[in-house]
Amino acid sequence: MKILIRIISWLPSQVLRLSKGYTSHYASALVITYLLGLVKGYSFSNLAFMLNQISLETASGTSNAITSYNNTNGMNCVAIRPTTQTSCTDNEESLGIYNDIYDSCVDRFIWDNYWGFDLAKSDDDYPNQVCTKYHTSPTYLPSVNSLGLSVAKFVRVIVLIVVPLEILLPFFISIKILK
Repeated sequence: MKILIRIISWLPSQVLRLSKGYTSHYASALVITYLLGLVKGYSFSNLAFMLNQISLETASGTSNAITSYNNTNGMNCVAIRPTTQTSCTDNEESLGIYNDIYDSCVDRFIWDNYWGFDLAKSDDDYPNQVCTKYHTSPTYLPSVNSLGLSVAKFVRVIVLIVVPLEILLPFFISIKILK
C-alpha cells in the first residue's frame, strides 16, 4: 500500500504545493493522511481534525520537526507502542525521527489503533477522545478546532479532482498511442 499511496499522493501534493505555496513535506503530509484516512474509513470531520493537527503541530509545514525529522504530528519518542520511528532527537523535546513523511503519517494511525481511537474514527466525539491522550492541555482542542475546515476542504477537492485524472490520464494516452 505504501507504494500505491505514494504514487497516488504525488500529483495532488504538487498541486497543493504550487497553488497554496505549501512546503512539499507539508503538502505530502496532508494528502497522505487524507488518503490513508479515507482507506481506513475515517469521517471527513475527523480527517479535518487530523489535518488541522498536522497544521498546528508543524506550523503549517515550517517547523523543524517536519523539515528535519519528517515528523508530521509532533510525536514524541515512542517507548511503549509499535511505531515507524527510526530514532529520536537528543534534545529536551525528544521528538521521533522518521525515514519519510509517509512513515510519520502511518505512525499517527498506529497511535490511534494502539489507544483504540480507530474504533471511533467516524464518531463525532473522536477529537475529544484523542485529546485525552494526544495532548491533554485544555487549550489544545480549541486551538486545533480554530483552524476550521478550509485546509481539509481544499485537500478533499484537490484529491477528488486530481486522483481520477492521475488514474485516467495514462489510459487516455495509451488509447491515443494505439490509434
